[in-house]
Amino acid sequence: MFKRIIGIAILVSIIALIVVQLKLNKSTSENRIYHYDKEAPINVLAEKVSNESQTEIKSFTGTFEPFNEVKVNADIQGAIVKIYVKEGDLLKKGQSILKIDDDLLRLKLKAINTQIGGLEKDLDRYQKLADNDAIQGIKLEKTLLGLETAQTERKIIQEQIRMTTIKAPFAGIVTKQFAEVGAFAAPAMPLIELTNMSQLKFAINLTERDLNQFQNSESYIISADAFPNATLIGKLIYTSSKGNMGNNFLAEFEIENSSEIPLKSKMFGKVFTNSGAQNSNEVQIPSRCIIGSDISPKVYLVINGKAVLTPVSIANRSGDFVTISSGVAAGDIIVTGGFINLFNNANVTIETLESNK
Repeated sequence: MFKRIIGIAILVSIIALIVVQLKLNKSTSENRIYHYDKEAPINVLAEKVSNESQTEIKSFTGTFEPFNEVKVNADIQGAIVKIYVKEGDLLKKGQSILKIDDDLLRLKLKAINTQIGGLEKDLDRYQKLADNDAIQGIKLEKTLLGLETAQTERKIIQEQIRMTTIKAPFAGIVTKQFAEVGAFAAPAMPLIELTNMSQLKFAINLTERDLNQFQNSESYIISADAFPNATLIGKLIYTSSKGNMGNNFLAEFEIENSSEIPLKSKMFGKVFTNSGAQNSNEVQIPSRCIIGSDISPKVYLVINGKAVLTPVSIANRSGDFVTISSGVAAGDIIVTGGFINLFNNANVTIETLESNK
């Protein structure tokens, strides 16, 4: 009996020791765990919003393109017997490019001229006989109709002969030659590529947010990467009304080419424009202040020592700044850094306060 009591006492002691040890372990673990104090102020960086426009020179990269560039082809088929030009030649408008064999057409023209001569003689005789009622008027009418038909056919042949000489549709440079003497020319078959380099187009792609940076018929400064010290002036002549697959819009500027700055097709360049807040009610803030996407942008404003998450409307993006049309006003204090532990209505301490210039 005594041994049984001793055993029970030992068991109870062991259990008591285990419970005490578990409590000690729990206390130690709780002391090691960091308990976040939501009321403790968070250090943030902040700036005072100014209504001064953040004007900057913004550039858009593009390429120089020929103002006119066509692949010249023939309107009539036949063998090429002469080529008057070669790649690199500078052509005037209307200058001959090549000649297609017209021997068969000239034989047809000779035959139709002979036919017309005979019909004119017949018409003269029939006219005299008809005046004396010697023949029926129907015969005179048929001869006259035959003469008119032959004369029309002659004009067609003459036009076909004219088309055997291919001429330049505008002044330009022969940039490619696709045909050789002896080859067969046919409609829709390119013979040469003619490029007008006296005028150029500078083409860029704009996002929908950048479209308002440019106005049609206005002139802008353009530079070519190959001639960085030269300043060019280009007039905006076209802006596409429909975006491409990337939702970008094509804009083209007209530029006069010159011998002093000999621009070439496919050279790279930049067009420059001033960007900044256009409305006095708009303010600009650093883009790093924006929380979330452009669909639902927000910023943290410091109000009475708290960081208040505030929805805003973005009017435009320009470099490292965004133009805000509503949600932020001049004089507001906006958080610019220290977002890691920040939450809505958190107590904050401003570490650095600067003016946004």
